[in-house]
Amino acid sequence: MTADRPSVVLQDEINKRFQISSDPVGVFAETLPEAQAIYNAITPIKPESTIDSVISLFLLVPPPERQTQTRAILDKIQADLAPIDPACSMTRSEPSWRRHRSI
Repeated sequence: MTADRPSVVLQDEINKRFQISSDPVGVFAETLPEAQAIYNAITPIKPESTIDSVISLFLLVPPPERQTQTRAILDKIQADLAPIDPACSMTRSEPSWRRHRSI
């Protein structure tokens, strides 16, 4: 990367003016407990922090209790749909219907 590229010049200007870096940073953890400890150490984000946001596995995957609740709702929906014959209203989308019902 050359120092005269507009993106590099702009990055340097942002760093100088605001004393922050707008570069995203990824932090690797070997285990889930280690990832949880890192997440807990930097959240909630303190007002004086230069961290703008934190995205973690723990934000993307619901806790086990929530997954169990959601599974129960999905099972109920599947049971409610079981008596419906897909052939009565769907012809072109039948393969899709069967594929989604098997999930």
